[in-house]
Amino acid sequence: MLERLKRRTEYFECLTTKNTDKSFRGVIEYNHFKLITPKIGFGAFCAMEGNINATTGTFKVTIHKVFKGFLSLFMLFLIAEFIMLTFFDEQEFSWVMPLVLLMQIAIIRFAIIELVFRRLSK
Repeated sequence: MLERLKRRTEYFECLTTKNTDKSFRGVIEYNHFKLITPKIGFGAFCAMEGNINATTGTFKVTIHKVFKGFLSLFMLFLIAEFIMLTFFDEQEFSWVMPLVLLMQIAIIRFAIIELVFRRLSK
């Protein structure tokens, strides 16, 4: 099983996308692997990491760390917007604003990111 995975993987230390005839790009060391799909665009959104033994294998699919950083930065922009509106806006503070911020973060985190992850992790 490990040999088949090695045949279908283009070895590359940096997990970036590039058109290739292989199914995956990544690193396979002994029985541990870390892979992404080579599709240009959102191919690197999900990273697969795991171990393969002689009879069994385990793996997990996560959001690639570059995309995690980008999404975290996006969430921080929402919080920065809330802080600027709270302290620099001349209008009176409204208690609806924190609720709107939490709703925006919840929709992005639990709806948009979840749907994209489910679609691209297949």
